[in-house]
Amino acid sequence: MRRKVYVGLGHLSVALGVVGAFVPVMPSVDFLIVAAACYAKGNPALKKKLLAHPRFGPPLRDWEEHRAVSRRGKRLGIALVTVGIAISIVWGVEAAWLRILLGVIWAGVVVLLLALKTQETSD
Repeated sequence: MRRKVYVGLGHLSVALGVVGAFVPVMPSVDFLIVAAACYAKGNPALKKKLLAHPRFGPPLRDWEEHRAVSRRGKRLGIALVTVGIAISIVWGVEAAWLRILLGVIWAGVVVLLLALKTQETSD
């Protein structure tokens, strides 16, 4: 039963990761890291398949092997979260306190991304 729960959570995380690939403020690799961890406990073959994926596999392998994010991944993450939150602040939110909160969240995400180890690749 526990293995089925892990596989179910892995599937949900993959689905959220795929959505995150298209929605600027939502992370994709974060959910895929969770999916890989769930698959490792529920169905290692699914984890292997996820790590072999041509699009999602490289950043997952960087994280698993080096606990690092590529320079391109950091740049893209910062750019997308900046655009998403800027749009929310300018057009989506009227309350000043919420704009400030979004700014604080933005700063936190940027600091976190910059603090993560950078995996040196050819990007």
